[in-house]
Amino acid sequence: MDKFNFIDLFAGIVRKQTGNSVAIPVVHAIAEKMLQALKQCKPMIRPEEQLLLFENRINVYA
Repeated sequence: MDKFNFIDLFAGIVRKQTGNSVAIPVVHAIAEKMLQALKQCKPMIRPEEQLLLFENRINVYA
């Protein structure tokens, strides 16, 4: 009579089917945090004017 180790077989099948996937509760938790952030809808902070990085720009490609 042959003996089969179903636990190892099952774990191997699960690994092949899931690969590097993330557990569903983790995805659900991330989605909840994203929705909370979107509902807060804080306005973006914008500078009053664009600052120049180089006052004396030299055209290198001329």
